[in-house]
Amino acid sequence: MNIDEYENGGRALYAEFAQEVVKILQAAVAERTGLRLQSIQHRAKEVRSLRTKLDKAGAAADAAIGDIAKDIAGCRLIFYTNGDVYRFGQSGILRENFEVDYDRSKIHYPNSKGDDADFFISENWVVTLSDVRCALPEYRRFAGLRCEIQVQTILDHAWAE
Repeated sequence: MNIDEYENGGRALYAEFAQEVVKILQAAVAERTGLRLQSIQHRAKEVRSLRTKLDKAGAAADAAIGDIAKDIAGCRLIFYTNGDVYRFGQSGILRENFEVDYDRSKIHYPNSKGDDADFFISENWVVTLSDVRCALPEYRRFAGLRCEIQVQTILDHAWAE
């Protein structure tokens, strides 16, 4: 999908995808004890923001947007404490329910070096639906779409906002 296709209906598909990822995550978290999830947010990237990102990357007008931007669909899981984030990571929920793209995933830690100090803390996992899930009719239209799942504490979420 290119940026024009995204603007003309593709954004709605990514918004639905993000919403489905949230449903999967909520169901998986609800099955586990000890995971204290405060809330989950989701969104599809605004067209203007995506255009800016593509321009910065020097992407051609017909470029596949999913190859350039990993956060077109996004979810943010907000937990109470660092311990909650750790328990979620150890739970296996992401690996059990999605294909994780470890090369595009990133763990953000504070960096106080230089003039561009960044105190953002987040685990950002890039996922797609598994082949098994995509074989189901209700998920087939999301095959190949990526979603960035951010995992943070309430304090880190407040800082990011």
